[in-house]
Amino acid sequence: APAPKATPVAEQMSSAGTEPFAEHTEIEFDAKSRDLGDGARESIAALRDSVIKARRIVVTGYCDRHSATNAKEIALFRAMMVKNELVNLGAAEKSMRVKYLTSQPKHIVAIDMTER
Repeated sequence: APAPKATPVAEQMSSAGTEPFAEHTEIEFDAKSRDLGDGARESIAALRDSVIKARRIVVTGYCDRHSATNAKEIALFRAMMVKNELVNLGAAEKSMRVKYLTSQPKHIVAIDMTER
């Protein structure tokens, strides 16, 4: 199976004064895969500076429940795997929230960060 790919997307928040900067990154997975390939690890590693500065990090695992009977388990496993990579980079575990969604036809882990 091909290694998961990451697509970083950084964007300024439109509401002035509330959250100065937000960064959104998606790590793609094959439908039933739990593997975090080297390419995905490199993409996560590239977030190091943002992760250290982040005030809040939300890691959301996705797995389409129509393509896997254990979608909840897969989605949560993916999210926890990415969370652990972020902690290894220096993210403050207390600033992190992990969640999962199985209602959308996605096979990704989304990382949303808000700068301090």
